[in-house]
Amino acid sequence: GSGNFLVIAYRELRKLELQALDALRDLEGGASLAFGFSSVISLSNFYGIEYADFAAETAKLALWIAEYQQNARFRAAFGTEIPALPLRDSGKILCANSLAVEWSEFCSPTDDKQVFLASNPPYLGSTWMDAEQKGDIARLFKPYSNNYKTLDYVCGWLIKGSEYCAQHGAFLAFVSTNSVVQGSHVPILWPILDTIGISIVFAHKSFKWKNNAANNAGVTCVILGLGKDSSKTKFLFDEFEGKACENINGYLLDAPNIVIKKSGKPISKVPEMEYGNKPVDGGNLILSEAEKNQLVEKYPKSKEIIKKFIGSNELIKGTKRYCLWIDEAQLDFATSIPEVRCRIEACKEMRLNSRDSGARKLAQVPYQFREFREAKKDLFVVPSVSSENREYLPVDLRQNDTVISNLAFGIYDSDEWVLAIICSTLHSLWVRTVCGQLETRIRYSNTLGWNTFPFPSLNEEQLSQLNESARKILIVREKHFPKSIADLYDKESMPADLKSAHNANDLLLEKFYREEPFDTDEERLEHLFNRYVQMTQGRTK
Repeated sequence: GSGNFLVIAYRELRKLELQALDALRDLEGGASLAFGFSSVISLSNFYGIEYADFAAETAKLALWIAEYQQNARFRAAFGTEIPALPLRDSGKILCANSLAVEWSEFCSPTDDKQVFLASNPPYLGSTWMDAEQKGDIARLFKPYSNNYKTLDYVCGWLIKGSEYCAQHGAFLAFVSTNSVVQGSHVPILWPILDTIGISIVFAHKSFKWKNNAANNAGVTCVILGLGKDSSKTKFLFDEFEGKACENINGYLLDAPNIVIKKSGKPISKVPEMEYGNKPVDGGNLILSEAEKNQLVEKYPKSKEIIKKFIGSNELIKGTKRYCLWIDEAQLDFATSIPEVRCRIEACKEMRLNSRDSGARKLAQVPYQFREFREAKKDLFVVPSVSSENREYLPVDLRQNDTVISNLAFGIYDSDEWVLAIICSTLHSLWVRTVCGQLETRIRYSNTLGWNTFPFPSLNEEQLSQLNESARKILIVREKHFPKSIADLYDKESMPADLKSAHNANDLLLEKFYREEPFDTDEERLEHLFNRYVQMTQGRTK
């Protein structure tokens, strides 16, 4: 950028210097320190690498202006000017791609000099990177791993900065998107930083941040302080509170350096949670409520090939959508309805013209979604994305007249106790910690959130108690019909009886983890992480 971090660092150091000199003057009884004095804080110690030439030149100018302003402060405090001549060096600003520059050659400190790195690197997800940027990431990560293609661009600076810190004993503080401390980023990135010999010395948890840069829409960030010395006390900040920690791991928890890896199957004795059904249909197999009503009114028997269609929005907000759900045995009947036949033909055409080979192959069955998963009895639905402002994760029980879209996950034909788990505080904490997020919204994952969740082995009586607890939650919800989950789980207006049912569910479930109650969420997470380690090493009880 235009040197904001450098300017602020210079300004604050000059302020501290001025305070020190003022205190020294008081100690010496008011004797003047002005004669022959020059600031020991030189712009020549400030370095920057910026890709855009205009911003690089602006950074140089900003540092000159900052020096002029601080010299004016000195004059006001001591009644004399710092000599303007001879001209001193300005900041060293290089116009280049900082991921392609050898930082040690640009800024090579002597043994007695401490280096601090500060930056807010570009916030680009892997999908949005151009060829040059993808090349930067590949070049930096290939010495460590071939599993890097899903990483955000900011990870390049974390690798580059960590290597520099390890070589020179430097410390860095980067403002980063919070993607690097959640989801699939953690098991890829943080073991590499550990291999380099760098650890977190301080951090600030997720917060929303917006600056004055062009086209800056605001992002959810963390601040990561990294260094080579891992023996000192670490500090973890959250808004206005901070605490001392023995260790801060890649999830920004006061816990050991473990990572939660995706699992294709649950590590606990729980039913499988499956990804929803992706239409890949160009909208041709999807019906609005009005379209469904018109079709059924004209062809009453068409309701046999129509099901409710539910994803994140439909479950949370109660909106209604429908879909054509046709198995092979129903195809002749379906194509006998002109409106349905037209939709099937349009879906086939869309798939045949797709650039995706998988979509073109699906043209052989244009009357079906890519997946064809349905419940025999009922199903539990979990949205793939939901608001972080709800205390509990949204989940609902639906009948077999419902199809889950690819924006949700489903557990088919199971008992109610799975709902008691999903909407518990323990599971919510686990998912918020180990799964990825969209901004600060919760992004659920069956392979990371459900399959890795450490659930204790329970007997039939304990499962029966959880079944009953889940039923109570569902019954209370029904009492407040037609309120949606969005209405019921609003933090400010959640009904007291629903809150009470959830509190009872939490107490019941947590009793099965340990006898003494948990006092804090940190305790809950620590217990879950320890149990996860035991279970994945085959030592759980």
